[in-house]
Amino acid sequence: MCRAVCVLFCVAVIGVFGADESIEDVVRVLQKQMTTLLTRRQEDLKLLESSLRHSLEKNFELSDLRSEVQKLRRERRSSTYREAR
Repeated sequence: MCRAVCVLFCVAVIGVFGADESIEDVVRVLQKQMTTLLTRRQEDLKLLESSLRHSLEKNFELSDLRSEVQKLRRERRSSTYREAR
């Protein structure tokens, strides 16, 4: 199946590049394009990973802040309740 797709792809590429070019030239161009695409994909994934880590760290910080605010509110309520007695 994979070979059939590759053959069809190569036939399509030969049609795009023209019959004058040899299959080696077409394969060389395709290899360069694939290398470039894979490099870009790796860069994209690294950026996504960095963004996700930043978001998670920020989320944890917010979670910690929320917990701290809730704790302070409870302390304030209990001290206000004690003062009212």
